[in-house]
Amino acid sequence: EADKRHNDLLEVEKTLMTGYSAEIVKERDSLNAIVGSIMRTNENEEIRSTLIKKLKLEYPEFLGFITDEKISNELLALRLAEVNTQYAERIRLAALKAKTGAINNAATKAEERKLEIEDRLIAIEKERYRIGDKKADEEVASLNVEYKQLNSTLDDYKKKQEELTTASTKLEASIKEYDTLPYVEKQLAGLLSARKNYGENLKKAQDTENSEGIAYYQEQIKLADEQIKMYEAKKQALLSSPKSGGH
Repeated sequence: EADKRHNDLLEVEKTLMTGYSAEIVKERDSLNAIVGSIMRTNENEEIRSTLIKKLKLEYPEFLGFITDEKISNELLALRLAEVNTQYAERIRLAALKAKTGAINNAATKAEERKLEIEDRLIAIEKERYRIGDKKADEEVASLNVEYKQLNSTLDDYKKKQEELTTASTKLEASIKEYDTLPYVEKQLAGLLSARKNYGENLKKAQDTENSEGIAYYQEQIKLADEQIKMYEAKKQALLSSPKSGGH
């Protein structure tokens, strides 16, 4: 019986997970396809411009905060990496909700089974004269064992529900944090500090004529500049929004 309950729980969880995550996965894959197409049409400005307009129309939050028409592949890749991280967290949240839903369903069934056992115990006492003491006692003992197991299982479910609720709340807060001013300013501060260090290290590499070091730090500076550009644009958009995370 315990194995059956566990298998039923997993089956319900799987079904719920499919339902909760299907739209997220579909949206993620569609976005990645459009961005990939834009990045591969870097030499054809007409098609690239059309695809960027399509991207802004279908996914306004992806590049909506960037007003500069010259959108580089580096910027697209950085933004896509950030958004894919958010999609991954949303899928994780869907998985937590699926687990919670499955446990809630299993807990309901366990409570219903307890009621059935209680009714059956009463019925046994009414039928004891007919079925005999031995058979009645055997069934009562079996039902009492099952009832005790159900209580233990429900205690486990309750503990798991509390853990899942805590995890879901924490993850939801993390997902929302991406679109807040404090988060963006924190990222900017880290990037500006890294950009400064890259510049200092580049100068040292140039002074020692270290060609590998020069190439490395030049690439890191280029990447940091694109990230700074992205977060500066996000910051300005948040500051001009009445829903800014800093308000």
